[in-house]
Amino acid sequence: PSGLHLGHLKALTARVPKEPEDVERSSTTDIQQKLCNAQLDLINYSLKHGYSYDRWKDVVNIMIEKEPGNHLIHRPRLIHLYEADLGACYAILWKKLFAKAELRDAINPGQYGGRQGHEAVYLPYAGELKNEICRMSRKSLINFDNDAQSCYDRIILSVASLVARSHGMHPNVTKMHAN
Repeated sequence: PSGLHLGHLKALTARVPKEPEDVERSSTTDIQQKLCNAQLDLINYSLKHGYSYDRWKDVVNIMIEKEPGNHLIHRPRLIHLYEADLGACYAILWKKLFAKAELRDAINPGQYGGRQGHEAVYLPYAGELKNEICRMSRKSLINFDNDAQSCYDRIILSVASLVARSHGMHPNVTKMHAN
């Protein structure tokens, strides 16, 4: 929304090619470090005080066709574009929270997204294996897949905050997220 994107953040951490006695490289590296520190200070301030910057409150919604030429109202893929630094902050914080929940066995064993040893290829393999076992043993099978379409677009913020808090997320983070 503001024009800043992940490419700008990557430029802050990119290594500048080293030349012998290159004074310009060291000054570029110093500038990168100062900009990184300033960005980190802004994020840390928002986390410490539960503050949400105004630019974080603007979201761009984009609709992309899943099937080219199919313009039916239920077929487009909706994508929300947040600020890059907010997205990076959320990615780091939720990854840590998810790892803590994994250690406490607080995640359903049927959850295959983002878990060690539960890669995406295992889910259809387990389904095929289950079907074959039922076929070979001549047992009946009823299968229910709870794959909520566009589920991340329909998360209720207050419920997500309560769940995050119950798993140990700091109150200031949930306050920032709610704001």
